[in-house]
Amino acid sequence: YDSFIDAVLDEVEEKTDYNPYADGLEIYTTLDPDAQEYVYNALNTNDVVNFPSDKLQTGITLLDTKTGQIRAIGGGRKQTVSRGYNYATELRRQPGSTIKPILDYGPAIEHLKWSTYEQIVDEPYQYSSGESISNWNNRHQGQMSIRTALAKSLNIPALKAMQAVGLEKSRAFGESLGLKFDEFYESASIGGTSNMSPTILAGAYSAFGNEGIYNEPYTVTKIVLADGETTIDLQPESKVVMQDYTAFMITDMLKTVVTSGTGTEANISGLPVAGKTGTTNFTAEERAALGISKGENAVPDAWFVGYTTNYTMAIWTGYDSKKEDYLGSESQKIPKKLFKNIMSHVSEKVKTKDFSKPSSVVKVGVEKGSNPAKLPSANTPADQITYEYFVKGTTPTTV
Repeated sequence: YDSFIDAVLDEVEEKTDYNPYADGLEIYTTLDPDAQEYVYNALNTNDVVNFPSDKLQTGITLLDTKTGQIRAIGGGRKQTVSRGYNYATELRRQPGSTIKPILDYGPAIEHLKWSTYEQIVDEPYQYSSGESISNWNNRHQGQMSIRTALAKSLNIPALKAMQAVGLEKSRAFGESLGLKFDEFYESASIGGTSNMSPTILAGAYSAFGNEGIYNEPYTVTKIVLADGETTIDLQPESKVVMQDYTAFMITDMLKTVVTSGTGTEANISGLPVAGKTGTTNFTAEERAALGISKGENAVPDAWFVGYTTNYTMAIWTGYDSKKEDYLGSESQKIPKKLFKNIMSHVSEKVKTKDFSKPSSVVKVGVEKGSNPAKLPSANTPADQITYEYFVKGTTPTTV
């Protein structure tokens, strides 16, 4: 329980003037002991996933999608000191592609009312500065829907989405979900911003699963002072931060990530799950220093953030120092496998509802490849019709 208790002590010290060690407080927490024990065992044994070495570190935050209450914290692996570094709460790393729903597609749906069919072209492209941007596979796949672009985790469509909505709105959307930025550039669209921890990302994603309502993640519900009577409520207030159509449409696109995109290893049969993968990159100099060959799939950080209507979980895996080691192809799957096992375990005893479509969203059959979207005619073959979500009032009218 050390990692969770660490977070509790930090929270009491940050939010009050009381000393949790000396003031005789009763502290009431959000802990789920069963989930906490499962997360601890998942990190400190090879029973759930196989870790390649004891040096590989992982941070996990599991919280309640509807309330932001943290149920379990995996603060790290093989930790031996009390009040050590907590990778779930204290980590500050780049988030990779897990940022794309938050800074790119979320704001574009919110402000531009994009549909999940919105067509975008994956082509040779540059930042506004003139610097080139490439996809992870160094290929281009032409015109596609934003649903497909997100499922395949392509960088060029993500940057185009941020540019379409504008950096100011993109940043404000991220900040409404608990993110903090020192500076903000177009490279943030594909994860080129630090300051992310599993707790911060879990909080942000939970708003998509909670119909657009954000709750700051927390571990302490209240404290009772030494007199046994005075009670201080420490639960943060809920905030509506986006339209329900944005939350639903991002969620539905993130379901595709898990069923047929980059996150299939996190998919859980029979459980409605949405989520996103993320990895970061080494510079050419860092690859040379670590002796990574040109074609080798090696990264410093791997992420998976996912949610159901009940639980949201963010997982980071990497090494303390980029100069120390790297994640190969198998190690990059660890966050997805941990998510699948932990989410399956905590969902066993509860009923998990699917995400419900709000009245602000309409499902429409569209002729594949039409741009802008057009309705199919009576003669359009069934395999040339795709069904996508539109904000009410923006559905196509032309056949």
